[in-house]
Amino acid sequence: SAMLDGRLVGRLNEAREAFRRALIVIPKDGRLILQFARLLRSQASSLSDAKLLLRARAALRLSARRAEKDPELLALVGESFLEWGETFRAQHTFHRALELRPQNFRAHIGLANLALRDGKLAHVIHQYRDAAVAASDKALSRHAVREADYYALLNDDDSYLVSELRRINWLQHSLKVRRLAARVTNGSILVALLIPYVDGALAGPCWYLASSSL
Repeated sequence: SAMLDGRLVGRLNEAREAFRRALIVIPKDGRLILQFARLLRSQASSLSDAKLLLRARAALRLSARRAEKDPELLALVGESFLEWGETFRAQHTFHRALELRPQNFRAHIGLANLALRDGKLAHVIHQYRDAAVAASDKALSRHAVREADYYALLNDDDSYLVSELRRINWLQHSLKVRRLAARVTNGSILVALLIPYVDGALAGPCWYLASSSL
């Protein structure tokens, strides 16, 4: 609990030391090693420390070995591998989890995400349907069914696929416009605050540009 509290409030060094001490006492706890790996990655990102990132990846691989007989932990480790871009290890870990427990919702969702990255819609549909069967409650099952139906429609209806690609492109352009507008807003406000010291007549247009962008 103290280690997680340390992570939440940003006291990464204290949390790291707490994990180190805990691992001396229980060195083979796969869940503890997984949390330690996530902590190291958070610290590596905040410090831009490549060596610390390598240690985080090594800890994650160690967690996968310690989770050899725990399908739920394997699925969690697989999610971290996927999040960190190690797709081959993620796929291998998800398959190991399913070998131990075929009805593993997280593992099926993870494999669906991997298949989606590769553009294999048939595999995506299959994994989401298996996830719906493996879901522990109705809400998760309904979500998996909706996703399976959506990708099935994309796979079967070319016109719907084209319209969805058009919608996604429009969304990407709109996000770019939003980012540009945010920069213009911030820049205009900064100039409007400073320009009166040079020429007060220019403050009005700057405020107008800032409000328009906003």
